[in-house]
Amino acid sequence: MNNNITFDAITNTITITKGFYAASKEFGSEEQKMLADIQKEYPHMRIAVKSTRTGNRKSEYKGLTYDYMRRFIRIMDRENIVTFDDVIAHYEDFGYESGKLYQCVKDWFLETYPNHRDMIVNATPKAAA
Repeated sequence: MNNNITFDAITNTITITKGFYAASKEFGSEEQKMLADIQKEYPHMRIAVKSTRTGNRKSEYKGLTYDYMRRFIRIMDRENIVTFDDVIAHYEDFGYESGKLYQCVKDWFLETYPNHRDMIVNATPKAAA
């Protein structure tokens, strides 16, 4: 068929590339006709645009887990540990799912401790020269 289109019978999905999708939006184009034919032939399948995101991006927040945040606050700002637990409880009360809950808690942590990595480095005992 075409390298721009893949069929997945298990998930009932037809995946198209972003380039094919962009070309199919132009009325009368070959891609638009091809997509219309596919939709007519497979009306029960949904169309999805292929993501171009690759998994090799490094996140600067890698390792920023609840455990890390809790340990950091316990060591660097002991008085704020109750506030940290209150923030988690606050967002749990809203009924946020785990992903959204983590994002809100992470945002609070980064807003409260924007230089958390530098604080750890500065608090590390230095060897006498």
